Amino acid sequence: MDRISSCLPKSCLLLLGGARGVVGSPCEGPERDAYKYGDPVELEYAQAFSCLLLPAHPPDGVCIRPFLVTEDHVRKGKRGEDWYSSMAFKSLVGLPIDEEARNTKCILMFTIDELDNIKSDLSDMVNGFVDSCGACSFTLGGAVLNRLLAKGRSPIKGRVICTGFCFSGDAVRSASVLLVQGTCGAEAVERELSRLKRDSGFEGWKRGSTVAFMFASVKRGSRLHHRPNVEADAFARVFPGVPLVGLFDSWQIGNEYVPHLSGKQPGKGKRKAPISYLHERATIIVLLSLGSSEFVGRCP
Repeated sequence: MDRISSCLPKSCLLLLGGARGVVGSPCEGPERDAYKYGDPVELEYAQAFSCLLLPAHPPDGVCIRPFLVTEDHVRKGKRGEDWYSSMAFKSLVGLPIDEEARNTKCILMFTIDELDNIKSDLSDMVNGFVDSCGACSFTLGGAVLNRLLAKGRSPIKGRVICTGFCFSGDAVRSASVLLVQGTCGAEAVERELSRLKRDSGFEGWKRGSTVAFMFASVKRGSRLHHRPNVEADAFARVFPGVPLVGLFDSWQIGNEYVPHLSGKQPGKGKRKAPISYLHERATIIVLLSLGSSEFVGRCP
């Protein structure tokens, strides 16, 4: 971690997670006013490192808010049943509240697999926050990892339990699709991704500021499709040139959300809400655009 942080500005917040496999798009260098990326690669069983750099000064209409939940936030003292949906909890860990919460477009959330009861405790945390937003209209993506580390400008006290980023603002666009266990084979995956592209109005998005995230179950990949790189290849065919960053692990966090195409109700949309935001045999694909900013992604 120290070696990586030494390559970044001192003010940079660094979040590291350990997963069973990674997904990444090799960066082939700058091309005109944007970066060019190779086809995304799924590395299910090899050691690799995939990363994404977010702008320190996002463009107008974009707010990037990191949040950090430590062990003390989860276990210290007696919490009420509605602790995770309370203003106190959200303010304490850095989650958005009030108007910013209502204007949230995307949340990336990562937690560890060492909670006492992973499914119950994690569901309480994730569902508690999401439900507190009322008729929420944002994409949610992430995973349960075996390790989480964080390093910021000031020391972080206690073990990190959950962390991630909230993206809000009028210039942010996001949409997601949930590939369930029955979505098997290249044609089925490509069909779902094509639906995401069509329903999200992706053709009107700014390509140079768009990145995608893939959070996949270790029970999918080559185990399900009987050959490697099926979902990443399908993504490259449907969204050519869009960098894809992600991982493989046992549990995925996320929803399926596609905003209205009319644009009459910013931040409102239709969502196929799963019974739980915690999944075990799924792949979640999240599209995220931050207006005029440019992403830098890499998978060495």
